[in-house]
Amino acid sequence: MLMSLTTATGFGALGSRQNNDSSQTTTTTTASHPLATIVAMEGTTKPQPTTATDNHRCGCCSSLRLDMAAFCAREPFASPPPTCEGIESSSTTSPTPTHTTNSSEGLAPSCAANVDAEATQLSKFDLVAFTMRQKDAHVNNTAFAADTARCLASGAFAVTLCQEGEGGTYFVKDTADGGTTAVFKPSNEEVGCAKNPKGNAAEPAKEGFVAGEGYLREVLAYLLDRNHRAGVPETVLFSLNGTLGSLQRFVPKTKESWNANPSLLSTQRVQDVAMFDIRLLNADRHGGNLLIPNDDKSTLIPIDHAYVLPSDYCEPDFEWIMWKQSTQPFTQESLLYLASLDVEADAALVRSYLPDDRGAVEALRLGTLLLQIAAPRGYSPRDIGNFCRRQSMAQPSGLEAVLANSRCALEAGGDLMFSEVERLLNDAFPALSNMSLSAYPGSLAHVVADRPSS
Repeated sequence: MLMSLTTATGFGALGSRQNNDSSQTTTTTTASHPLATIVAMEGTTKPQPTTATDNHRCGCCSSLRLDMAAFCAREPFASPPPTCEGIESSSTTSPTPTHTTNSSEGLAPSCAANVDAEATQLSKFDLVAFTMRQKDAHVNNTAFAADTARCLASGAFAVTLCQEGEGGTYFVKDTADGGTTAVFKPSNEEVGCAKNPKGNAAEPAKEGFVAGEGYLREVLAYLLDRNHRAGVPETVLFSLNGTLGSLQRFVPKTKESWNANPSLLSTQRVQDVAMFDIRLLNADRHGGNLLIPNDDKSTLIPIDHAYVLPSDYCEPDFEWIMWKQSTQPFTQESLLYLASLDVEADAALVRSYLPDDRGAVEALRLGTLLLQIAAPRGYSPRDIGNFCRRQSMAQPSGLEAVLANSRCALEAGGDLMFSEVERLLNDAFPALSNMSLSAYPGSLAHVVADRPSS
């Protein structure tokens, strides 16, 4: 019985694409991308010339370091910076980089990007990143990607394999002082991919996800962090040594939350991250990917988002659910933010990156609707988070019950009927005064148990 219910809860019953073949490569991933035609364009983008400084550092290097004081003091609803004017179109073909790597092992553990001066042009994959980022009004300018490409090409930056984690993750470091400026995650070194450098090529991808697509979800997480409310560091598509992946701005001088004292965090910052995680049904939010700055212990910085927006059902994982701040009802500020979300625009954005993944779109719609129904009625992040998670292995969560009872029959297309989802969520979350969900007997499993089958 449990197996049949779990099977019925999957997102995109007909449209999901489970593929754990360890031979999957980057070429396969990018070929199906909606902007594949842009990759094939003859033109590339060319950065404006920069003046080199000592130690072969180009003048833009210092701008890549994140100003923590400015980050912590940021206004979540502030307008994004203007678009980058430092990139112009060019019809010149980008020269082939002379990086020395072993293609059978992916990127070298320590690979200095020493290339000729002419190789400072951005690759065609970077043109894709530039074009896609222009589509969304909330995205920052492209200076981060362009500057990183220039510094790698000049030899001012080098990449080093991070020994932590299960997938290929590379620190982009300043060769002058060793400081880390960015984190690169290649698509073909994720868990379950052939070039995984940690011995996990034969491991299946996490349930509900497809090996080789985590880098797209990393970028989507940044773009879906509307008004930068949760504070996901800038993340863009990036090509290194011919491999497409995600590039994220590194945040220095932080501690992982499980090595810090979360009691000092502000309730609002915990809610900011909770809203983000529930919206995207994050399946991998743990204490190692919530960072707390050393100089501002009241704030949070969320990273590592390869496991958001599952293609098929995967139980969410919320570190913050154990913190006392998660027991507080959503603030007026949080409720205004939730009301401002445009789920249609968000769904269109997901489709533009994951065009064949109907389940990811359903996950986004479900998480957003859940918040917009439950939060204004007095339920806390912990209440909603517990609704999404199993309280025991033998008892399906309320969220699973919603999915199982609002899915069309396969012969009718297998889609979620969101009018039924909304009805069931309204039943599960009646308006509260001071009553918590744990005291309410409306775990949706019992609400739907007595419904006649259609």
